[in-house]
Amino acid sequence: MNVASKKRKFEKTEETAATFTLGRSARQQNGSSLSCSHEDPLMIPVNTSIVAGVALSQIDGEQKMLLMKRVKGEFWCHVAGSIEAGETAWQAIVREFDEETKIKVTSLYNAQILEQFFEAQLNVIQLIPVFAVLCPPNQVVQLNEEHTEYRWCSLDEAKLLTPFPNQHRVYDHIWSYFVAQPAHPLYRVRIDQTDE
Repeated sequence: MNVASKKRKFEKTEETAATFTLGRSARQQNGSSLSCSHEDPLMIPVNTSIVAGVALSQIDGEQKMLLMKRVKGEFWCHVAGSIEAGETAWQAIVREFDEETKIKVTSLYNAQILEQFFEAQLNVIQLIPVFAVLCPPNQVVQLNEEHTEYRWCSLDEAKLLTPFPNQHRVYDHIWSYFVAQPAHPLYRVRIDQTDE
């Protein structure tokens, strides 16, 4: 590649970066969740409109995490869903827990990890903030129509049931920071004004 070609390529990249930045601002104002447009041939869109949460509970004296088997795809997963208009990420995960499991979230933590993966069929990178939900002992679960069954699992059981490497990474992280040691108070999400 000669110097003129390199310069044109660099200028095109700078132009694309500027368009990406301006486009992102415009999309944020109108509520879109994609960080770049499908028209941009040099960028893969990034979706940030999904949240996820892992529930933890002492089940018969042993710490476990909640997994559910999805109807669509028939694979095991944790709670996840889309942010609705006007919601923050934490409000969305509280709602999703209620809808999918009837768990009333009272102890919510920013898990300090993003679940991330590439969906080849959609050509989209998913970046999903993960929350930890600390439930009372022997938490009752009532599934909605999105799932066929649930299990409270040890870390090893959860990793055996789930198919995706990024799920395993999330579960290892959750176990390290919320089971193997007490949850750090700085991770706590205030879900109402009286929450200390």
